[in-house]
Amino acid sequence: MRLHKLLIALTAANFVLLAWLLSQLGPAQAAAPVVRARALEIVDQQGRLRASLNIQPASTHQGEHYPETVLLRLIDPNGKPIVKLGGAVGSAGLGLNDGSDTTYALIEAKGADAYVRLTTSDGRNQIIKP
Repeated sequence: MRLHKLLIALTAANFVLLAWLLSQLGPAQAAAPVVRARALEIVDQQGRLRASLNIQPASTHQGEHYPETVLLRLIDPNGKPIVKLGGAVGSAGLGLNDGSDTTYALIEAKGADAYVRLTTSDGRNQIIKP
């Protein structure tokens, strides 16, 4: 009988402790409405970079000036960008690549010009302009 009373007392104490812990939790938090960051990188289970969203600073390369650009890259398991979507003041572009750097499609709007460039692995090139 003594063991029975002890078990009842322990059960009651556990119930009181559980009620107190639940009262301390408060309401569940809702998802944040906005995520703010300077860059975003997504990696796979092996830790390889598979997607990135960042801002490329303005630069000059081979005498040509490139403005600050927002760039989204989707990257294959071998580390090659296969989709690039970029936008800057006065221009935007979408590049699709098979990972070989020889077959790709490019859609670009720059200033008053726009075009589509298609390139096959054997080097054939076609540019479509309005």
